[in-house]
Amino acid sequence: MVPFQLKPIYEQRKTTSAVVAGFRSMQEAITYLRNDIVSSITNLQDSLDSGLNTISSEINEFREQDAKHQEFVEGALDNIQNRRKPPA
Repeated sequence: MVPFQLKPIYEQRKTTSAVVAGFRSMQEAITYLRNDIVSSITNLQDSLDSGLNTISSEINEFREQDAKHQEFVEGALDNIQNRRKPPA
C-alpha cells in the first residue's frame, strides 16, 4: 500500500504512464493509417494506369481501322469518279 503522502506522486506517475502508452498507441495507429493510405493511393494509381493503357490501345486500334476505312472510301470514290468497277 502507498503512504498517503506519496499517493499524489504515485497517481501522477501512473497517469503519465497511461498517457505515454496512449501516445504510443496513437503513433502506431497513425503509422498504420499512413501505410493504408499509401497502399490505397498506389492501388488507385495502378488501376488508373491500367485503365488508361487500355483506352490508349483501343484508340490506336480505332485509328488503324479508321485509316483502313478511309483508304477504302477514297478508293471507292476514285473508282466512281473514273467509272471503274471495284476489284473483286
